[in-house]
Order: sequence, then C-alpha cells, then structure tokens
Amino acid sequence: MSASRISAKGSDITPPTRSFREPSRQAVRSTEDPRIPKVAIYREILNWSATRPSWQQDALRRLVVQEQIDEADIADLASLCKAKHGLEDQKESEPIKERHLPTTAAVGSAVRLTHLTHRMGVNALAPNQTLQFGPNLTMVYGDNGAGKSGYVRILKRACRARGTEPILGDVTSGASPPQPSALIRYSVGEESADFSWHDRSDPDRPLSRVSVFDRHCASVYITKPTDVAFRPMGLDLFDRLAAVCEDVRKVLERERRDLEEQEPQLPTVPSNTPVASLLENLTALTDPERVHTLSSLSDADLSRAEEIKAHIQDIATSDPQALVKTLSLRADRLSAFLDRLTEVSAKLSDSSTRDLFQARSAYREAKEALEHHSSAFKSMPVAGVGSISWRRLWDAAREFFTSEAYPGESHPSRDTRCVLCQQQHSDDSFERMQKLERHTSSTVQVNHAEAESKYRSAQEGVEKALLGELDALDEISIDNPGLSDNFASFCRYLKDRRESILVTLHDDGEVELSMPLDDIDFSLLSKHIDSLRERAKAIAASNSIADLDTLKSELGELESRHALRANVDLVLAEIRRKQRIAVYQQCIEETRTNAITRKSTELTKRAVTGRLVQAFADELVRLKFTHVEVDLIKAGGSKGALYHRLALKRAPGTDLAEVVSEGEARCLSIASFFAELSTANDRSAILFDDPVSSLDQTWRHSVAERLVAESARRQVVVFTHDLVFLHVLSDAANRLGVDAASC
Repeated sequence: MSASRISAKGSDITPPTRSFREPSRQAVRSTEDPRIPKVAIYREILNWSATRPSWQQDALRRLVVQEQIDEADIADLASLCKAKHGLEDQKESEPIKERHLPTTAAVGSAVRLTHLTHRMGVNALAPNQTLQFGPNLTMVYGDNGAGKSGYVRILKRACRARGTEPILGDVTSGASPPQPSALIRYSVGEESADFSWHDRSDPDRPLSRVSVFDRHCASVYITKPTDVAFRPMGLDLFDRLAAVCEDVRKVLERERRDLEEQEPQLPTVPSNTPVASLLENLTALTDPERVHTLSSLSDADLSRAEEIKAHIQDIATSDPQALVKTLSLRADRLSAFLDRLTEVSAKLSDSSTRDLFQARSAYREAKEALEHHSSAFKSMPVAGVGSISWRRLWDAAREFFTSEAYPGESHPSRDTRCVLCQQQHSDDSFERMQKLERHTSSTVQVNHAEAESKYRSAQEGVEKALLGELDALDEISIDNPGLSDNFASFCRYLKDRRESILVTLHDDGEVELSMPLDDIDFSLLSKHIDSLRERAKAIAASNSIADLDTLKSELGELESRHALRANVDLVLAEIRRKQRIAVYQQCIEETRTNAITRKSTELTKRAVTGRLVQAFADELVRLKFTHVEVDLIKAGGSKGALYHRLALKRAPGTDLAEVVSEGEARCLSIASFFAELSTANDRSAILFDDPVSSLDQTWRHSVAERLVAESARRQVVVFTHDLVFLHVLSDAANRLGVDAASC
C-alpha cells in the first residue's frame, strides 16, 4: 500500500442537525489557563528529597542525570539501602543537589510515525507490505477482513496502548506460522529511527510516547480510575522513583526470602527446659548473652549429670537396701584405695624423690668421712676394722653386752669378758676396746649413722611404694569410665616412676623429674566417693516416684545445656539470621511508595489536576457534549501516580456506565483521552482505532472535527472500517485546511 493525498471535495456527507442544546460558550478556553498557578516542580522535588532515605536521594540524582536506570543501578541502590541498616559495609551515596537539576524544562521533540512494514507472521498480512503515514492526518480504511486490524495490533504492541491484543499467525496457510515481526520507522524531531519489532520485543522508549485510543480506553475511562499518562517536566520523577523503589524492593525481598528459606540448624533438646524455651522462642531480639549463660557448664555440672543418671538407675533397682550396702562398700574400698594412692604419691613425689637423692648424697659424704677416719685402724691385727660391716659387728656386740651379758655396765668394762671370744680382757685388749669405742662414738660415726639411717629409710619408702591390686579402678569405671581411665594412667605412671627411681639408685645415677605429680586432681576421686555415699543416702531415704521425676527434670536441664554448649555457634548464627531478616524488613519498609504518592498527588493537584479538569470541561464543549453534566474527579493515587475518574455531577455515587448510552460513553472516553493528553507538552503522535464505533451521525461529526483539529498540531492516525466516518473526516480536513493522507 502507498500513501496518497485525499481531497475532501465532492463529499456529499452533511452533518445532521443537533437535537440537543448547543453550548452556551462560543469559544473554547485554552488549557493553559493563567488562573492555574505555575509550580517550580524541580525545586519542590529537591526540597522534598531531603526527607527521603539517602539511597532514594541518590536514586533521584540518577533519574535526573541518567537516561535510564539499569540493573546495575538497582543493585547499587539496594546495597546503599542495606548498608544504611548494617547489612553491608558502609557505602557513600551521592544525593541529588541543585547542580543536578536541569536549567530549563525543555520538552523533547515530538515522535511521529513515518512507515510501518509488515515482515511476516501477523494474521494473513502479505509480507513486506508497507503503510506510509503523513505528518498530520492519516486515515487508514479497510473493510472487515482486509487486514487493517493486523497493523493496528502491531502498533498497539509497540506504542502506549492501554490494552493489547494477541497476534495470531496465518492459521489458514497450513504451515507453522513464523514469529510475528515488523519494521517501524519513526522520527524524533529531525532525527529518523527504525525499530525492528517482533512479538517478544522489549518496548521501544520513543515509541512509548505515541498514545493509542481504542475500545479498551472507552472501558477504562468510564469504569475505572486511570492515571495521568503525561505530566509537566519533573512530575514523571515520582513515577520513575516509585518504579525504582519497586525494583529495589524485589531485590530485597528476594534476598530476604533466601534467608527465610534457610533451614535453621538447631540442636534437639529435652522439652520443658529453659534451653528448649529459648530455642522455641528464638527471635531477632534474643540476647546472645542469655545463650552464653545457658551454655556455660562447670565440671561440677557435668559430674552432677553423671550422678543423676546413676541415681535414676538406683531408684529403679529391685533391691534398694542391697544397693545401699553395695554403694557403701564401694565407697569404703575406694576410700582405702585413695588413701593408699595418696601415700604412694607422697613417697614418689618430686619433693620426696629430691629428698631421697639428697639423703643418698649426704650418706656418700658421711661414708667418705668415716672411711677417712677409719684409716687410722689399718695397723690393727685384723683388717677391715672401722668398715661398715665391722661397725655393724661392733654395734651388735655392744647391744648384746649392755642388754644381756652385762646389763647396767658400760661398754667396754675392765672386769668383763669379751662377748665374742669369751676371754678375760688383758691390758692391751682393754685399751684397744676403749679406743674402738671412742671411734664409734665420734661425730663422724654419728653423722654416718644418721645419714645412713635417713637414706635407708627413704630408699625403703620407695621400695614399699606399691599400690597392689587395682580392682578399685574397675569399680570407678562402673560409674565414670573417664575418671577410671585417668587414674589408671596415673597408676601406671607411678609404677614406672618407682622403677625408674630404684634403677637410678642401683646404677648410682642421678634422677630426672619429668612429670610433676601435682597434675592429677585427687579431689575428683574424693567427689566420686562422696557421690557414692550420697547415692546410698538418697536411695535409703527415697520412697517416692516424685524423686525420680525431679531427677529427670534436673538431668533434662543439664543435658539441654550441654547440647546448647556443643551448638552455641549455630544458635548464635540463627539469631543473626533472624536479625538480618528483621533488618531486611526495615529496608523493605523504606521502599514503600506511600510518601512518594502523597507528594506526587500534592504537586499534581497543583500542577496537573486543575489543568486536567479544565481540559476535560473544554473537551466536552468541543465535542458538543453538554446535555449530561459530567465531572472528572480525583480517585486517589498509587505508587507515585494520581488517578481520576468520570462521575455524574448531580449523582456522584451513581455508576456512570449505567446511565449514559454506549455512544455517549464513547464520546466521554474520547474527551477524557484528549484531556489527559493536554496535561503534557508532548506533541507526539496519537492513534485511533475505530473511534466512532457505536456513534451516530451527530457524534461522528463532532469527533471528526476534534480529530482533524488535533491533527493540525500533531500527527493523528485513524484506523476505521466506517466509510461514512472516512468521508466526514475528509470533509473536516478540507474545511479546516489540514493535509490528510489515506491508506
């Protein structure tokens, strides 16, 4: 198809006479009403931004200085929001400032359609067929089934249509239809551009400025609130900021959802315990210090748990009195074992061992001194006088002399016989005996005797430091295997230590102290013995199931605390997870658009709504719709946009769609559509799809004149299958001197 000029001359279609009252106003007031105050929108937004979170101030800066906000920007803004609440490391934001604001409120050049080429896949349209659009009014006419709807659907998909329709391939061809595609050529001011469209294309930004009126608009304007699509420069920042908030919210909600879906790794503990209550009621406000307090267990607590387990078993025994006796005997045996163990440990202790080897050194010195002193007796008739063995002989002889042979006599005595040879003392022998007695009574001899006695006593102590049978260890292991193992190791050490000391003494070596005996805690065994006696007392005194319940309750608490101690890091991690979830919710709360909507509504009321209401009233006059009093009223806002709706002036609660006829409803929708467009300084193209469906001849003329009048200042494209309306449009274009093209 090619475009060609249509001359309206010769048209024999004459507008019918109006049957309703003509409007009293002769002229239509401009929508640029000087009584509606101008608003410094950017200045208002800058002042308002100081009340917003820092990441939204940064977002406003990006919205002003950047052409578009991409995923990287959304990720940055989400990070700024999280950093503010401690979910990430602190990051610097750059809020909107005076220098970021545009110096003028210049509006971009209008978007005009120039060509639409169908490539393939749309209904039964021929491939590579082109529609050419004129700069002012373009009328695209086609009977039903001619393919007009296929081109309309392409443009609705590519442009700003309120409702789009599915595009079907040529289902009559017998082959699988290809993906729908087309080439749309348009201009923005003096610049031309091509948009290669296919059915799943992302929107083309400039083409989204082209507005579309079709049957969907008629329903939306009459029955639903609708948003102001275009606004004075700057008000769109609210819509875009609201959209950014929505995108940031989606990021935050996704991350929060990931946190919420994590399965908490908490220990299983006995019920009805403080730990169970803690875990069941774990929240972001749970004090970690309480977790640490409950998870703290002393050695006494652990021992108590073992005791309780034993008590529970004791209570359940079939012969309590026999068990009392058994426990008492075990306690007595272990007490004797502890006494012996303490005694042996003392004899083999570091201090005792040092004393032993010091006694050996002292004995060596005394022996050397004695040997030196005894060297004076080398001239004696019998060798060896003065030696240790001789000394023993002498001491034995003296003992026999004073205790049995001559009690009461001092040794030696002149009038006595020798207790060894039974001979009477001669002068020489008696003198020799006196000399020897003086020698044995000397300091050297005394020191030697004392040193030897001390050394032999210490040596004997080590030799007798034997534990004997270790059956007691088996008894300990009945209740406390760990304690039994510890003391078994200690007993083995004592045995090895004793042997090492004796070998060192035998080899005349020096001792090396490698393990202080203080490392073993005898109080643990004492406590175990005490626990056996306490168990015996408890069993003897217990005759109630309540005791068993009390013990089980105490054991459950200790076991739950023990489980908490083993998993304290997991519990603290769960608290941190819940804290992060709560903080994420705080972040998400900041993405709410209520405040944005309120500010947008406030500014829109001052900058747009008054203009919009006035424009709607003007449009009703232009369309000669004055027989029913209709108002355009505010209908609230959402996510940065202010909405309006149509209502009867004298019956605002009545559903307008139930009062007006189908034709009147269509006329009101067209008036709303033009009123909405008037709120923008954008003069981009508008597209009408069968605008006069359901309209009679009266309304056709009014609508045609309005469309032609609009085409004098912007591109208007009309698709219609109504031949009469086509001629009415042509007449109006000819009469008003507007160039018109047809396809």
